[in-house]
Amino acid sequence: MRRLCVGVILAVAATSCSGGASNSGATSGGAKTTAPPKPATPARLVVAIVYDQFPSWAFAKYRELLSPDGALRRTAARGSEHVVEFAHAGTYTAAGHSAIFTGVPPWQSGISTNRVWSAKRGNRSIVDDGKHGVFGVKDAFGSPTMVKADSVADALRKVHGTKAKIVGLSYKDRGAILTTGRKPDLALWYEKKLGAMTSSSYYAKAMPAWVSAWAKKNPISNYYKDWSPADPKRLKRLLGPDDAPGEGDYIGFGTTFPHNPITTMDPKKSFRLTPQSTDHLLDLARASVTQMKLGADDVPDLLVLSVSSTDYIGHAFGPDSWEYVDHLIRIDAAVGKFLAELEKKTSIAVMITSDHGVAQLPERARHKLPKAGRIFPDDLPKQLNAAVVKELGAGKWVAAYVQPFVYLTAKARVADKRAKAVNAVVTALNKLSTVHSAYDVRAAAGWRGDGDALKKSIAVAIADADLGDVIVVPGRGSVVDEDFPKGKGTSHGSPWPYDRQVPAVFAGPGVGKASTNAPLAQNRVAATLCKLLRIPPPKLIDSVAPLPGL
Repeated sequence: MRRLCVGVILAVAATSCSGGASNSGATSGGAKTTAPPKPATPARLVVAIVYDQFPSWAFAKYRELLSPDGALRRTAARGSEHVVEFAHAGTYTAAGHSAIFTGVPPWQSGISTNRVWSAKRGNRSIVDDGKHGVFGVKDAFGSPTMVKADSVADALRKVHGTKAKIVGLSYKDRGAILTTGRKPDLALWYEKKLGAMTSSSYYAKAMPAWVSAWAKKNPISNYYKDWSPADPKRLKRLLGPDDAPGEGDYIGFGTTFPHNPITTMDPKKSFRLTPQSTDHLLDLARASVTQMKLGADDVPDLLVLSVSSTDYIGHAFGPDSWEYVDHLIRIDAAVGKFLAELEKKTSIAVMITSDHGVAQLPERARHKLPKAGRIFPDDLPKQLNAAVVKELGAGKWVAAYVQPFVYLTAKARVADKRAKAVNAVVTALNKLSTVHSAYDVRAAAGWRGDGDALKKSIAVAIADADLGDVIVVPGRGSVVDEDFPKGKGTSHGSPWPYDRQVPAVFAGPGVGKASTNAPLAQNRVAATLCKLLRIPPPKLIDSVAPLPGL
């Protein structure tokens, strides 16, 4: 696969924001494909795995460090491997997970970003419906009711009804909720306030008894262990010093090895940054397979695993850190072991992909991108309000900035004031070296048919033209600060190739060998999952072809 690795690197370096990916189902990118074998035993269990925050360039760079028995290399060796590019500019966890499983961008799925703001409820999670309470947590809610498009899970339920089992596990609510459709059998996520997995009243009246019993026998504290790098000399040769400029000391987790959540200010919270959190997720997955009898009959089941620790590590330390790479090696080996165990129990098909990429730490990026820097969400509203004051006079005109949207106050949205307020905000943002561009959301939402690839990617990223007032596009190499802590770490959410291009690796009965040298449309991932499940795809993607290899 060395040829593919080189192709990925060249594609990322040469591709503009358009990335060459189309929304059609046509094969592109110089695909090399062999005829898929006829499956002797169709897959009884399809395992869809999301490595949260895993760009294609990282796979190409770190591939040789991964175990051949790890999930990525063992799946690629047995099946097909591609790079896919998201259609939308707002490359966030929620939007990415939704796109993977619905096959459509935010304007159709209704999922633009991780969090939204309103004058009534403030800053809240995109999956917080204000109605279905999260078990064990006061004033927390979660459900898929805001998703407008059918997903792969919904299509599976439509074909097989309750005979098909659908299970989703994640360390993020959106990683479990946005991947399992409207009627899963089980959707669980980690709640940092509890230090345990939970769900919501949307799915059941209470936590399943077996989950509660399992959690009691396997408390999170059992997984609190020292984390030291397996091969520090190799990491130093590849990446430089352990403590690199820009890496964040997240709530006492430290910037150098060893790390242990027990030494931090909040072990339940910092535990999410450890490879042991993925060990915990996989142990729960093992129990779920047994308890839910996944893959036990001829009706295909769906198991979704969203591995969140890659994202938390990446935010704090960056994708070129010892922590990110050592963590990737460990969790990929652990997932590979899990898949090997499943193969002994039943016939499986596997899809591994990611919800988005990531930018390098600005401190690392500046040698190539001198303007790379940070946009600070807490500071921006005050700065932008000052700009509007010059146009409209004293008052509070800017309510909030919750990426990627700037929200105006109700009085600034009045017809005779909104245009001036938006113009003042856009002008102020465009003066910032960290901002590539800013646009009126209402105008940008109408660009879905625009010939400019960047404008089109912005338009399809907007689920609702009234969601915010101004959409902000970070400059190349610049990030919206995630407070890991303030002024440290990195992020994603831009339209640039390092954020939009991710791997898609799959194998199983009926999958042939195939690879491509240029990015394909990301909507083909959902079509591929449907093909692995042997079901018709949802209506919105019924004309989209699966990825080469099927």
